[in-house]
Amino acid sequence: MPTSTNSKYNNIKPLQVYTHFGFSWTEPQLTTEYISLDELAMEGPFLPEPMKGHCFLRINSSLDYLIHGVAGKTWFHRNETFEVGQVLLERRVNTQCGLVVIPEDGRVIVVVTGT
Repeated sequence: MPTSTNSKYNNIKPLQVYTHFGFSWTEPQLTTEYISLDELAMEGPFLPEPMKGHCFLRINSSLDYLIHGVAGKTWFHRNETFEVGQVLLERRVNTQCGLVVIPEDGRVIVVVTGT
């Protein structure tokens, strides 16, 4: 499996739009891209397995969370490597995800939806 060795991913600014995708209408993909408002798109890390219809969240400057709803799998992405995360209770098509921050204690909750 290809792996990324480029540390430029850690330089994404907090106020930039952070988008990660590898969606194809026809075939699952291994490739991704980072897109911001004020810089050219750049190659992102290779995914741990071919997928489409997934979502990717930046939790903080050193941790991302990848959710592949169709397969019901998740991964943590840190230090440019993926490690297996929790299994979803239900598989989901058209996966969407987001973060909720609890103001009282700063906890971050990952929300996953889909059909």
